[in-house]
Amino acid sequence: MKRTNLIILLILALLFCLEGLPSSVEAADDKARKAYLAGNSQLAYQEWKQRAEQDDAEAQFNLAFLFETGRGVPQDLKVAAIWYETAARQNYPGASQKLVAVKERIKQAYTNEFNR
Repeated sequence: MKRTNLIILLILALLFCLEGLPSSVEAADDKARKAYLAGNSQLAYQEWKQRAEQDDAEAQFNLAFLFETGRGVPQDLKVAAIWYETAARQNYPGASQKLVAVKERIKQAYTNEFNR
């Protein structure tokens, strides 16, 4: 009886592991993430942009980060705000906070420009 329980547990563990294998979306994100970590922000941008346009909230958030920091694309806080807002509307973790922070930076830049 104990051996049967062990076999069942092993089968269940194997099924659980197989269920966690990356889907094509996760594989694409992995490609973008690896490109970004390797310093290839352009490839990461291309991968994330394609997925962001297909309503992938994580890709939208990552794309916003690229525009916020100017990595692989010209820095553009307004475009970053648009992508953060898009991700926030899908309740992506942290997107709302980043949106508020970027809007504040835009406001400060405008105020500084206006006061010159």
